[in-house]
Amino acid sequence: MGGGAGKQPRWQRIGRAARTGDAGQYAVDLRGSDIGPDQLDSLRLAGPENEGVETNGFAVSEMVQNGSLLTLRVAEFADVADPHRSGAGRGATGAAAHTSE
Repeated sequence: MGGGAGKQPRWQRIGRAARTGDAGQYAVDLRGSDIGPDQLDSLRLAGPENEGVETNGFAVSEMVQNGSLLTLRVAEFADVADPHRSGAGRGATGAAAHTSE
């Protein structure tokens, strides 16, 4: 989150987030993503669009990467229609995981 004072972070969708069955836990398949480890420091779970991530998304409290699988934990009450992670693709539906650039 670099930039000058008052500059908003630019969010990037990195992929679709699927519920794992545990409350507040989601899995993201990173295959085909060009996200680097340094970009995993600031993640949010939100809808598929890059707009509103800051206000409507949920902060990720825990993240574990195992190869191309990323497991995220957010607040148990977090309810995202169809989770995704931000990255590529316009017109996507559902929820997503997002990282700031």
